[in-house]
Amino acid sequence: MAIALVQSTSKQHNGVNNTTLAFTSNVTAGNFIYVAHSAWRGGGPTIQVPTDTLGHTYTQVVAQQAQSETRLKPFYVANISGGANTVTFDLDGTATGDNSVMVSEFSGVATTTPLDSTAATTGTSTTPASGNVAPAENNEILIASLAWTGNDATIT
Repeated sequence: MAIALVQSTSKQHNGVNNTTLAFTSNVTAGNFIYVAHSAWRGGGPTIQVPTDTLGHTYTQVVAQQAQSETRLKPFYVANISGGANTVTFDLDGTATGDNSVMVSEFSGVATTTPLDSTAATTGTSTTPASGNVAPAENNEILIASLAWTGNDATIT
């Protein structure tokens, strides 16, 4: 089965400690969920592992510090259970920050060991590049996430 994006949604929520994001329709059992949480706060926030209403256990892909006070953490769950699902994203303690969150569901991704390599980097370029990765198995997915600090930018 070919890998396909089933659904994806995102939002930005400023000045909060946590935020939730619901999938727009029920997720399907056996599929793959990818979520990313980018946060900015003076002093740098600590992004917690997300939780959801279906009780999935999220695996962190990489932890990335975009610049001094911005963080990005992507997570995934393989072979999910199905149903209505809302993901909760938290920062450490009671501190607030600016949060950008996204959730995506994919079909056709390997249900066991869907992740075998990662690449990550930080920098200040408008043409970011993380480095090369090559899947070792069939039905693996390649996803990129990006966080930046400052004003709107054109990214290519």
